[in-house]
Amino acid sequence: ALQFVSKKSDIIITNSNYLKRELLDYGISEDKVEVVYNGLDIEPHKPRLINKKAALTLINIGKIMPAKNQLDFIKLIAELSINDDCRGIIVGQASDRAYYQYIRNYAEDHKVSIEWAGATPDISKYYERADILVSTSLSEAFGLTIAESFLYGCPAFAYAVGGIPELFDETQKHRFLSKMNTPEALIEIIRQYLAQPGAEVQMRYVSEHFSIEKQVKTVESIIERLCP
Repeated sequence: ALQFVSKKSDIIITNSNYLKRELLDYGISEDKVEVVYNGLDIEPHKPRLINKKAALTLINIGKIMPAKNQLDFIKLIAELSINDDCRGIIVGQASDRAYYQYIRNYAEDHKVSIEWAGATPDISKYYERADILVSTSLSEAFGLTIAESFLYGCPAFAYAVGGIPELFDETQKHRFLSKMNTPEALIEIIRQYLAQPGAEVQMRYVSEHFSIEKQVKTVESIIERLCP
């Protein structure tokens, strides 16, 4: 199917270099593939100040399914709760009902404090409520919620999978990304961040590189090249 699309197309646009490499592995010619990132139309907020005297609120946003791996988020909250006052919020539609029931039972059996927000048209209020966003996805083409979170002033932590590393300034990757896909590894970098907070550099990077204006200009330049 991809080869058919390639033959019928002048250009294939994808939203990360990670996906571009996937297409090249399928035999698509490199000169036919362009990367245009998801454009964000969010006015950057001030960096979130974490109140160390209050409970730490962590959110996970995405469809509830094995690939999004919310079970690791629940395990992370459980582990953090041993020594810290924290709670988790899971925002997203239960796309896989069996998986949803499994992780909900796990949370209840292990007495993990989770708010199940379900699907919502207004995710912004959850970004604004949270101190930290945690993505436990095992595969992401881009990682939209991570980029959005930084623009809301909420630092985001994730496994370094798929296109997610492309969202980060090189100097900031070690602060927010875990090379190991385990809750324990994420907890380590979260605790390091809490000991020395600060997300201004990464917030500025997201604002400058993933604005909707920048992506529109990229699309326009592609069209101009194809239709001189």
